[in-house]
Amino acid sequence: MKKAELILASVALVAMILSLFDIPVNIVVVTFLALLSLVYFFTGFLLFRPKGTWQVVGSIVAGITFSILVIGILFKFMFWPGGSAMLFPGIVLALLVAIICVVKYFATKQAFYKNIVLRCGIYVIITMFFLFMQDSWILQFKYREYPEYIEALKKAEANPDDEQGWRDAQAIKDSLFYEEYKREQSAL
Repeated sequence: MKKAELILASVALVAMILSLFDIPVNIVVVTFLALLSLVYFFTGFLLFRPKGTWQVVGSIVAGITFSILVIGILFKFMFWPGGSAMLFPGIVLALLVAIICVVKYFATKQAFYKNIVLRCGIYVIITMFFLFMQDSWILQFKYREYPEYIEALKKAEANPDDEQGWRDAQAIKDSLFYEEYKREQSAL
């Protein structure tokens, strides 16, 4: 189980980085983060190898917490609505789980609690980054060569109910990428 978790997280992270450089791998990001979330949600109690009833309950709560955080990160990275709304309860649950596990770890020195605290720490750091990051930072980096598109997106985001603003932004994006496509085809 730990290998599957590591592979899913690693591929998703590499795909997220590649996506920032305008390489079309968003489907990989969505697929692997969704699979990681499902692994946590449905098999969290197996992932941490609990011994005893309370550790099973703790594993289930930790699995659900990590699942919420992964989906929140996915939504925030893909600029889908609701990302922050998932990250807030996820981080609160992660901090509660971490506090309980730290107390239990110092009392029992069991590796079970150490593993959960380690994952909580990693996910809290990543979540804090996505929670306090402005959406425009990723857009400005990803589309740094297309300032017209960034401006159109900012205008559309300033007035989200204006459908024409969103259509204008999409039209600018389509025209910019079509021109780039034509240049690439003529070079061949």
